[in-house]
Amino acid sequence: HRSFNGLAVVTVMAEGKDVRDVGLDTSGGRDIEDVVITLTDRHAEIRGTVHGRPGSVAAVIVFPVQRQQWTNYGWEPARFRTTRAGSDGSFTLTRLPEGEYFLVAVKPEQIDAWTDPAFLAAASIRATRVALAWGDKKVQDVTYAEITVK
Repeated sequence: HRSFNGLAVVTVMAEGKDVRDVGLDTSGGRDIEDVVITLTDRHAEIRGTVHGRPGSVAAVIVFPVQRQQWTNYGWEPARFRTTRAGSDGSFTLTRLPEGEYFLVAVKPEQIDAWTDPAFLAAASIRATRVALAWGDKKVQDVTYAEITVK
């Protein structure tokens, strides 16, 4: 997910397909023509409150519903965000692209657990599902969940 002066990539159309999430294969050395890149300044955002925390802190993770996006997401994954909830339980996750997401609140030491597909599979069962369109500013509270990976 690249940002160009506050803009986000909506689509990268090549040969009639959106290749934004899968990329283009240029290994054969052929030229790529007629690529159309669509940008927007309308990022989506989720804010809310974590309920049921066993203490004053929690980590909040948002990740895509589509399991095929849980791996091979590159250096700057556009569809994953994490934050720590404030002492009052409030959180904000910004600069998300349009899509279907899972939202989960977990113990703070699991803030980086989103890199493990097994964790995401376990978290998806307890997560809240959220649909975002470009420019959405949604309020979505979430209940703290104990997530263990076997």
